Amino acid sequence: MSNIKSFDIAAEVPFNYLDNFTDEDSRLWGSLFMAPAMGLALNYGASRFEDNANGGKMAIYSLTITGSEAIAWPMVDRIKHILEVHGSVQTFEVVDIEENLIWPPEIDDIIELRQGGYPGPLPLD
Repeated sequence: MSNIKSFDIAAEVPFNYLDNFTDEDSRLWGSLFMAPAMGLALNYGASRFEDNANGGKMAIYSLTITGSEAIAWPMVDRIKHILEVHGSVQTFEVVDIEENLIWPPEIDDIIELRQGGYPGPLPLD
């Protein structure tokens, strides 16, 4: 069972970022933001335009993810990876509100929690 984490994420993504998702990314994104029981809110904000490789313009949208939900640390890592691959991350603040751990947790905190029986997040390479 995962602990509840509080999310405050801000990123910028191109209008078609979902088109480039792998099947795995699509399943994760859909399960997080299309399920009625999830406590996370994904919101799009203002847009701007950037030059693209074809000499045209591409719309870039601000995106925020806020709320609280019980999500395992590897899924948090995957959310960050998706946003980094398909856009740019301005803010990525995720806090385990039950264990008071801030993403990414320190390795000493992980070891201490695992010794207490908490599976905890996997160390990042």
